[in-house]
Order: sequence, then C-alpha cells, then structure tokens
Amino acid sequence: MITLYLCRHGNTFEDHQTPTQVGAKTDLELTAKGHQQGVALGTYFAKHKPMHHIYAGPLKRQMQTAEHIQKKLDNVAISVIPLLSEIDYGDWEGLTTEALQAKWPEAYRLWTETHTWPENIFGESKHAYQLRLNTFLEEVKTHHASQTILAVTSNGLLQLLHSLITHEPKAAKVKTGHWCEIHLDENHIEVVRWNEAPE
Repeated sequence: MITLYLCRHGNTFEDHQTPTQVGAKTDLELTAKGHQQGVALGTYFAKHKPMHHIYAGPLKRQMQTAEHIQKKLDNVAISVIPLLSEIDYGDWEGLTTEALQAKWPEAYRLWTETHTWPENIFGESKHAYQLRLNTFLEEVKTHHASQTILAVTSNGLLQLLHSLITHEPKAAKVKTGHWCEIHLDENHIEVVRWNEAPE
C-alpha cells in the first residue's frame, strides 16, 4: 500500500487584501504567512512522515510550498507536473465571493456546498480534470508499495479528488497549508485523513 500525502499550498493573500477566485491562470506567489505555512508543513513531515518523493504543480504558490517542504527533508526530489495545476475557473477567475454570488448565485452555492461543476463557466470539463487526476494516481502507483509520496496542489483540485474517491456530494475544502492522507494500490484507494493542520 502506497501512502500519498496531499498538501494545499500556503496563503496567497495578505490579511488586508480581499481574496478572489484564484485558478490555473492566476499565478500568485506566497505571502509571508504562506511561506511560514510551507515551512510548517516541511517541519511537520520531517518530524513525523518520512517521504520518498515530492510532486508539485507548476504554479508559483505550489512550487514555493513544495520547496519549503523539500528543504526540511533529506535527498527528496521534486517532480513538477502540470497534472497538479489548479482548475481553470474561466469566467470566475479573479472575482470576489460577492461578485460570484451576485452573478451566479445558484451555481456558486452548489459549487461551494456540493462541488457541483458549473456548466459553461470553467475553462475545461469536469471529466478532463478527473482524467488528469487518474493519470496522476497511476503515476503514484509506479512507486514501490512501501513508499510514502507527497504532492502539493490547490484546493479545487483536492476537492475534486475527494469526490472522485469517496463519491460524497459534500464539498471537502482543504485550508491553505493543510494536508490530507490517501492510501492506494492497484485495487484500492481510500481517504484516511483530510484537511489536517501540520501540528
């Protein structure tokens, strides 16, 4: 059984800034707090969870978080793979929660509550992202069964992965700087822990 830890990158908005919908086309860097969260993840995994390999999406916030984790681990390589980039939020990209609720009240409510994919809004279909996640999981399965793998990605993709595995209709948000644990082999995959703080 392979153990896969999944991390959401650190913060990308300062406390005085208004957060917006940030997807694959908005390549923000980590804030000061975001860098601290990356260090905290690395410290936690170095102390409690030995890693054999790190995967990261290509966005700055994903890479910077992965690099903080790598610095705390010994001789662990990072593979950068576009499969772990965030969802392209299309017409929602860069908008505030208030703007989204005003223009797409029902679609946004369903997205936040049940992760229901909005039609004709995002840059690609739900099926396309599910195929990417399945391809990534197949890549993880190429590792030895006793290995522990870590991947850094973003909230939208993590929630989609959770629904793909569990088939639960409820959205499963992951906070910035938090981690999840999945066990998988050729015939089985299960979510063990979700949205955990590195404490």
